[in-house]
Order: sequence, then C-alpha cells, then structure tokens
Amino acid sequence: MEIVERDWCCGCGACKEICPRTAICIQKDTEGFCYPVIDSNKCIECGLCKKVCGVVNFDKVKNHPIQVCGAKNKDDSIRMDSSSGGSFSAFAELVLKQNGIVYGAASVDNVIRHIRIDSEEDIYLLRGSKYVQSDIGSSFEDVISDLKAGKKVLFSGTPCQCAGLKNLLDVKKVESTNLILIDFVCHGVCSPRVFADYIQYCNERYKTPIAEHRFRDKIKGWGKHTESNILQNGTKDSESFISQMFKSVFYSSLALRPSCYNCKFTTTQRVGDITMADFWGLKRSKPDQYDEKGVSLLLINTEQGKTIVKNASNLYFFDASLQDTDQPMLEHPTEKPSSRPAFWEVYLRGFDKAMIKYFHAGKIRRFFTERIKMILKR
Repeated sequence: MEIVERDWCCGCGACKEICPRTAICIQKDTEGFCYPVIDSNKCIECGLCKKVCGVVNFDKVKNHPIQVCGAKNKDDSIRMDSSSGGSFSAFAELVLKQNGIVYGAASVDNVIRHIRIDSEEDIYLLRGSKYVQSDIGSSFEDVISDLKAGKKVLFSGTPCQCAGLKNLLDVKKVESTNLILIDFVCHGVCSPRVFADYIQYCNERYKTPIAEHRFRDKIKGWGKHTESNILQNGTKDSESFISQMFKSVFYSSLALRPSCYNCKFTTTQRVGDITMADFWGLKRSKPDQYDEKGVSLLLINTEQGKTIVKNASNLYFFDASLQDTDQPMLEHPTEKPSSRPAFWEVYLRGFDKAMIKYFHAGKIRRFFTERIKMILKR
C-alpha cells in the first residue's frame, strides 16, 4: 500500500501516529529525509494513513487570508534576536501567560527538532528560522495529550507539518478549539544529513566544537542574510567562508526535500490560523515602515488568528496587502535544479567533494586558515 507518491511525501509523520496496528515506521533515506515504511504483514488497509496525509487532503485544510498586516515586536532586543519582526515570540508569550503550551523547532545539540515548552524563559529556544527539516518526534502525540487536558496550545511549523497535525486531530476527533496553528512561507526544507555533515566539517576545521549555528544573524542588518557559528569557547564567527557555507547550500535548492519542488502549500491558501514571513516588499510598498531590525509579514487566515493578533499587545501592527509581500513562495514552489541528481551522486562520495565542486569550497583552503586564526585571536 502506498500513501502518496514518494516525491510528494513531506515526511510529517502523521500517518505513523494514526496507524491502529503500528504498521508504519519512519526511516531515513540516503539523503537524510524521513519516509514512512509500511509493514505489509501488519497493515489492514484501513486507509487512515491516507486520511491524515496533508498532501492528499490539502483541500480540507486550506484557508484564505482575511487580513494582511506587518508587525514589529515592541521589544527591540527580541526583534534583533528573531529572524524577522519578532511576532512568534509575542504569540508564544501570550499563550504561555494563559498557562498554555508552545511547540516549535529548536536546535538541540545542533540537531533541529520540535520541542514542547511551558515557560516564557524558554521562548528563545524556538526563536529564529532553522532551514533544516525538523524531527517532529512525539510532538503530535504530545499536542493531543495537551488538548485533551484542556490546555491552550500553539503549534508552529512548516505548512505540511501543520496540515498533518490538523488532519490527525480531525480523524482522531480531538477537540481543537484551544489549538492555534502558525505556519510560515517556506522556501523548502534542507536535508538534516547535510546540516549534520556541515557541523562536523566545521568542528574539524575550527578545532573546537560549535555550540550553536545561527541561521539568521542580524549582525549586519535584517536585509543581509548572515549566518554565525558560536563556538564552545565563546568565539563567534560571522565572517569566514565556512560560516556562510550552509546558506549557499540552502539557496542553491540542491539539498531540499524532493516534495518541496512539488509543494502544494506554496499558495495564498494557508493551513495555519496565522502565516508568518519576512516582509520583503516593505521597501517598495511602505518604505516608512522599513528598518534593519526586521519586520514580520502576517497573513491572518481564521477568526482564531484574528483573536490572537488582537490580543498580542507586545506587537505594533500596520495594514498591508497580498500585493505588497514580495514572497514568490506564495505563488509557486521552488524550482528543482536540473543538477540535483548529479549533486547527490557527488555528495554520497563525501561532503567535502560536493562542497568543492558545487560551492567553490576550495576557497576555504586558500583563505580559511588565515581568517580563522585572526577570528580566534579576538
């Protein structure tokens, strides 16, 4: 039995959670992406796995925006620590003040995974973009437990993760009035294997482990995508070629999940109650609202979304329109590079080989040692 064609599977894991016979397990392929594997000896062909699939049932979960706005967190320190305008932190704070629970992607020992938090002190763990597919772990199961316990729950994730959770709750007939879903405009998710190999590659060259990789650092302003590596000895590298290497991999689209090139969720029809993004169209549409600390674009898609936005007193809002967004992923998915098969053929022979061939990583050999020595002396 096949739930959906392999190149359409987004790996959300909802099928595994719904299976009444535990016939589905999740396994990683050679690219590091997770896929469901069905044990035909256990499967009773009940079809529940297809009913929760966000790709198969996209038409059941979509909403059209009822309001579009820009937003900035009133706390500049939070805004500077966020990828765009700090909206997520304000929504999370609102839910946690009501003794609620918040789920989102965090970097745990440089592995991107979804975690559950119940304290405002931990919001920082979920703040900021992570351009890697997160390990959802037991989050869907935990959300169900929290909702059944009467908790207010905010779940933030990719549109496909939100769709899987939404369908899972519907099929399981779990009351979801207390659930707030926040998705974001997504370029695609990069391979966890590539990110893990990148961290190992950096550790070997820094000669000291990376404590944290920041996918978006505003050290040079919101409009300039700068990555940073924070080493365990306290050194911060935002300048060397190696510190900026992962964004080159991400923007090349060579290491995205195959389903990202077919993504049904790259549309104005949204899954979440709220959709977040960078407000890149601001310079053109509302230049007086632009600043380098970052501004969020918010699509408010449901009445539930309107309520949480209305109550988010830590945010400053201004009206906008869909025409202002400058977000191509609201119109179409990322194009699949024709060189993707060749890239992976090289990659499977070694991370270093792929970086040299596709990202001119030979520059590292010429500049890296001298540059890093200078950085580490600071």
